[in-house]
Amino acid sequence: MEFVKSAKGNNLLVYKGFLYSREKPPKNEKTIWKCVESKNFCQDITPGVSSVLPSISSLKRNVRRYRVCLETSPSNPSSLENLIIPEKFLLTVDKKPFMLYDSGKEDSQRLLIFSTKINLELLATCDHWYADGTFSSSPQLFSQIYTVHGAKFSTCIPLVYALLPDKTQTTYTKFLTALKALNSSLKPSTLMIDFEQAVQKSVNEVFPECLVRGCFFYFPQSIWRHIQSSSLQQRFMNDAEFALEIRQLAALAFIPKEAVEKSFKTLIESEFYENNEPELAPLLNYFEDTWLGRLNRRGRRRSPLFPLSMWNCFTNVTADLPRSNNGVEGWHNTLYSLLHAAHPSIWKVINAFQKDENLTRVKIEGFIQGKENVSQKKRYKLLNARIETICSKFQETPTLDYLRGIAHNLQFNV
Repeated sequence: MEFVKSAKGNNLLVYKGFLYSREKPPKNEKTIWKCVESKNFCQDITPGVSSVLPSISSLKRNVRRYRVCLETSPSNPSSLENLIIPEKFLLTVDKKPFMLYDSGKEDSQRLLIFSTKINLELLATCDHWYADGTFSSSPQLFSQIYTVHGAKFSTCIPLVYALLPDKTQTTYTKFLTALKALNSSLKPSTLMIDFEQAVQKSVNEVFPECLVRGCFFYFPQSIWRHIQSSSLQQRFMNDAEFALEIRQLAALAFIPKEAVEKSFKTLIESEFYENNEPELAPLLNYFEDTWLGRLNRRGRRRSPLFPLSMWNCFTNVTADLPRSNNGVEGWHNTLYSLLHAAHPSIWKVINAFQKDENLTRVKIEGFIQGKENVSQKKRYKLLNARIETICSKFQETPTLDYLRGIAHNLQFNV
């Protein structure tokens, strides 16, 4: 569930692709949400008309029959080669072309892309993109649903939906190449993804000028997973001061890129890290190998698994850009609520895409009219404000105080 603003600035509830307005409840009673189209039904039928209508039971049967016709979809295809998509799934709700790319039934790694001409034109105006995949909601025969969202109107807007057969670099490259061919003006400045090397390499190949950023959520979680697999977990859970010191590793993401290596050196030479060196050595080795690069004999750092530019957040904070794909993750939760099941039929998935595209169009029109996006929760606003304040004082704050300040505002999802 989510909320959008009405023309009068009131909240409208979005649920399963439909809009609901809030009814003013009597005192101390539950809030009631009513469909905004609830008044669009026949009223005041005259006796003359009612006399020629079929019986109530016949009318009910006709309604059921009509609903079955609307909901009837082809059976699930047995293979990608046998997948034939009926016309009603090729178009948007308002009958515009929606399936813009199909790699073809001859392709054993078949992929489909859904969007609209207008959505791609809007995406071309977005400097910052956010992309993510979900596997639990993917239909049979496809490995994942992959979506691309554009940063516009102070929010993330879903603009491209794709069904991908796997998560290999070859598939991601084919997807991005096909997307670029649909609109040659697509040139993102940044693209935020999870820390997946296959996607990273594909973006570098198709959009070489694009800076790939990792979703910050996965950065501390990766550190936490390593802690879980080591002897540090019990102490981390039971010793608040120990946990705060460890979280300073994740706080390095909020150091200006050019100062990260020096700040890391300052951190590991601090009293806490030196006193606990034997216990922390495996964690620090992992951190260097994965995120910073291990020092070689010449004192130079080898290439890490993920480059510093991918996980550093300082620029995002100072430019007031999101540090994570939380908006995209929230969209996936909304999609799952539309589907009601894990691995539904392909027809349910495409229908969910159609509903979401229709709702997105309504939201975009509202933003164009000047309606405000529903603001983020107060606690997240306060958290972001605190981090921004700390980052703004980087030059005047001692490194260890700075890292400790950021670490106080970070949580591992333990």
